[in-house]
Amino acid sequence: MKKQAKEVKEFKGLQTHPRERRYFSEEFRKARAKEWDDGAYTVKEISRMYQVSEAAVYIWLEKFSLKYQKKIIKVKMHYYFHVKKI
Repeated sequence: MKKQAKEVKEFKGLQTHPRERRYFSEEFRKARAKEWDDGAYTVKEISRMYQVSEAAVYIWLEKFSLKYQKKIIKVKMHYYFHVKKI
């Protein structure tokens, strides 16, 4: 398999490189979840420090945090049937 050269795009004088997929170890993700649990950093701060999306941080919290609970909305529905006698 040939390695493709990284494409460099120029946009108004700025050079950008295509982003490579990164892998974060389980220990790293657990450590970030613990930092959030301890109140050291917010999701936004972790996201900015490690240049990952906030969605990725929330996924880490769902898997590894002891305090994070995904919001669950319970909906109660009542069905009323009216029977009409003929």
